[in-house]
Amino acid sequence: MLLAGCRASGPPAAPAPAVNAAPVDVARIVFGTNPAYNVGPAWIYDAPLGLLTGELVRVAYSLAALIETHSVYGLGTDCIHLRREESRDRPPTRLLAVQTYLDAPCWAPLTILPGQSLPTRIPASRWYWNNAEGAQGSGVFDDSTLVSLSDDGRVLTLLEWYRDPDWAGTVPDYCMLSTFDAIAGGMRKLEPGNCKDLKR
Repeated sequence: MLLAGCRASGPPAAPAPAVNAAPVDVARIVFGTNPAYNVGPAWIYDAPLGLLTGELVRVAYSLAALIETHSVYGLGTDCIHLRREESRDRPPTRLLAVQTYLDAPCWAPLTILPGQSLPTRIPASRWYWNNAEGAQGSGVFDDSTLVSLSDDGRVLTLLEWYRDPDWAGTVPDYCMLSTFDAIAGGMRKLEPGNCKDLKR
């Protein structure tokens, strides 16, 4: 460290190179929370990739809750697909309800470069819900995500906006910002985001 009033000698130091100069694997970062981590409103745990199913499963729960959510994504050749959400008791022994995303829409890109921000839009995609008691329902939803990787490749953020038109005026839109450790992988924070630019 230079002392106050002293000046460095010699040529200026070259800028530090980006930690990741090549495209990085988004799934490794976004689904790398293992062991479980307290991200603020919930604990998050990501199960290892199912080699036979190609599915990525995120488990979200709070310590006091009796139900946990299993969000299931598919690792495709073109993107990360949104497949379904399962409600299970905690600890999970039985399936209580399932919301299936019938179109399996693209939810996030497979790779990203340092300094990039990549948007994904899901307009009017279909969902179907049923529970263990035989109740069922269906509808459509709108969703947008923006995945961004910092210039130094150390921090990845995922901003997501979700709206069900049937809930308009009664239930607020979902808008959350997830922050991930892009080096080690895994979510570190989940907080309300600013989704003004994601809304249609």
